[in-house]
Amino acid sequence: ITTKNAAATRARASRREYQLASMTALYIAVKLPEPLEMDTELVSEMSRGVYSASEVADMEADMLRALSWRTSGPTPLGFLSHFLALLPAESRQRRRDSDSSDPDAVESLLLDLGRDQTEWAAYDYSLSVRPLLPSTVAVAALVNAIEAMPGDDMTTRDKIAFLRRVREATGIDLTSNEVRYARGRLRDAFDIGDEDGENEDEEQQCEEGTEEPELRDEECQETDEEYSGDKADELCSVTTSPTCVSQRKSIHEH
Repeated sequence: ITTKNAAATRARASRREYQLASMTALYIAVKLPEPLEMDTELVSEMSRGVYSASEVADMEADMLRALSWRTSGPTPLGFLSHFLALLPAESRQRRRDSDSSDPDAVESLLLDLGRDQTEWAAYDYSLSVRPLLPSTVAVAALVNAIEAMPGDDMTTRDKIAFLRRVREATGIDLTSNEVRYARGRLRDAFDIGDEDGENEDEEQQCEEGTEEPELRDEECQETDEEYSGDKADELCSVTTSPTCVSQRKSIHEH
């Protein structure tokens, strides 16, 4: 409507053309993400015969030319879906349900956790404008989702393998200031990584540069059994969460 296209000029000057453009815009928006195409005859029927199917089709062509066919801009959710395709096959099933009939349960859980964050990000001005790119918001939501996954759903080994794949495939620095900022905003909104606020003090201590918090004995034991040394460093290199930092400290001290 705001372009210099001839159809747009007519729509601004004519109520009838403006209404046709509005209905056509709805028609385009509905059919873009759907697997089935919406028929122009249906749009004609919705207008109660005011506009013919051919008029809708002509307006659609005018609008697409005016937009240079740029109708599907990249979104955080779109990137999230692509990132999840990198999840290793052996990590897709929940560890606690090895006999489950759902072979992609982990991917579904990560998608649910990540989708909520990316949808909320659309309402946060600081996450919706540059310099933060949609891919940055998506990877921040994904890393938060991975860290929120319990060990009996996704082991530390699985998390490391997945994060490594994402980093290598995308070239995104998972520890960049932009990613860390986005992760922090999303964590604050969803209380990710905090159980009854027990990690809140740890976040504050790390921000202020005070002494690093120590893990509970059972957490140290669990981490030691699963990983040590280089493996712990590798996970920390891509997450840099307070809990991860304290895990690395505890592992090296044990």
